[in-house]
Amino acid sequence: MTRCGAVKLPPAVVALAGLILLFLPPQAWSDEGGGHGFAHPAAMGLIDDFDSGIANWWPPDHSGTFYGAVIEETTIAAARLDQDRDRARGHPHGSGGAMRLDFRWNTAIRFREPVAGGAGSHLLRLHMPQPVAAQPQRRFGPGQALEVFVLGDGSENRFRLLIRDGRGQLEGSRWYTVDWEGWQRIVWDFNRNPVEGWVNGDGRVDGETFHFDSFLITMDAAGNASGGTLQFDDLRTIPASPRPDEYRTPPAPTPASTGAEPAPGPSALPDRWLRERRQQPR
Repeated sequence: MTRCGAVKLPPAVVALAGLILLFLPPQAWSDEGGGHGFAHPAAMGLIDDFDSGIANWWPPDHSGTFYGAVIEETTIAAARLDQDRDRARGHPHGSGGAMRLDFRWNTAIRFREPVAGGAGSHLLRLHMPQPVAAQPQRRFGPGQALEVFVLGDGSENRFRLLIRDGRGQLEGSRWYTVDWEGWQRIVWDFNRNPVEGWVNGDGRVDGETFHFDSFLITMDAAGNASGGTLQFDDLRTIPASPRPDEYRTPPAPTPASTGAEPAPGPSALPDRWLRERRQQPR
């Protein structure tokens, strides 16, 4: 009878394997694809897909930043997506849930552009509180970028993404103007794209561990918007890319894939923050 047992490896091989594991970052192990293997050190990470609702988020009027909006007409709610309709409008998945924000500005208040210290006449903050946002599975670091899909209404209101860096400082993306209708993929690569300090931030993302803080929403730069409706979905981290042309909105699906006509316009275009914005006559 043949005796079966563990294979004994030479000591030199065991030592080499130990050194490799010692110096690999903890994110290097991946079970993606059904098997164990090595993945990009800055792998994808889900922050919120909104499929289970919006319990992870504070209402706008509880966030500490609620200026120039009509409280009775400013709410967030869980939204359900329709696969055919939302894929035709540019969403690559088009199913599950999203976070919907309906808001109405108080136009009797004169618009003042938000400044880095946190002041502004018209500001809303959709905040994920720290006990939720800083959970290990939601943290991220250098070499990653933030991705979110936003259903625009063409209102030209603006929003930005805010994170807390390793020093606890608030750092933000530039303002994105919602001059599109349908879903758009938004990517903020804070490693190479502009970073703007907010409140206590200094315009630099310092440290090794970060977490998401909030979406900020304000009026269009001319102060003409009266309100709007936005939806946010699939907020996550992705590996940062050295090529900005990889941050593109996926092409609109074909009728054969959805049973519907594809939506015309921005859903088939590169992300608008990668191009100089075209000024539209008002």
